[in-house]
Amino acid sequence: MGLRTFDRPGPLPPEYVRDSEWLSLHLAELVAKYPDKWVAVLDEHVVAAGDDLGEVMDQVEDRYPNTMPAVSLVEATTRFYAEFA
Repeated sequence: MGLRTFDRPGPLPPEYVRDSEWLSLHLAELVAKYPDKWVAVLDEHVVAAGDDLGEVMDQVEDRYPNTMPAVSLVEATTRFYAEFA
């Protein structure tokens, strides 16, 4: 198998950047309301939340087709992931 090349992606849509920033700025509120849930944000509002990322994305696609939500797992506690040999 040879080396694969990919086109450089374009800039992120400004709406996505704004929603990502909103998500970060409101993380404490989101942890209180949606602990350990996947959260999707559009236009600075939570539009879907749930335990399963696929289900959250399905909800967004059904209600808001052709959009790019900011999505994050809102972890209520800090987790450390490690690999041991």
